[in-house]
Amino acid sequence: MTTESSGFVQARGLAWLAYRMAQSPAKDQAWKSAAARIVGLPGQAVVGTKVTARLAVAGLDLTGARILWEARDQEPAFGRTFEFAPSQSGIQWVEAEAEWPDGRRAFAAASFPVSKFLRLK
Repeated sequence: MTTESSGFVQARGLAWLAYRMAQSPAKDQAWKSAAARIVGLPGQAVVGTKVTARLAVAGLDLTGARILWEARDQEPAFGRTFEFAPSQSGIQWVEAEAEWPDGRRAFAAASFPVSKFLRLK
């Protein structure tokens, strides 16, 4: 029975914080979604060959931002760049989400073909 009141205290604290935030000048701050893109991906790749991707966000500095990377058949990872080796042929997708300490976010996704052998054009 001693933990039941903690939910009430937490809800009251959240309500107070929302009220205080609504009084700040930040509530009038305009925010437009930033255009993000994943760069460094090849036009095509071979299974097992390392690929390095990087996130670029127009008009925003990524210093201090936490970047989460996800890709097909890969474990999620945090970092400025994302290095991986595709393990299957087919379309390989890559996603990145940047989150700044002030709560802003930017998201990008890309894909490229992967084959067992490099096809020359």
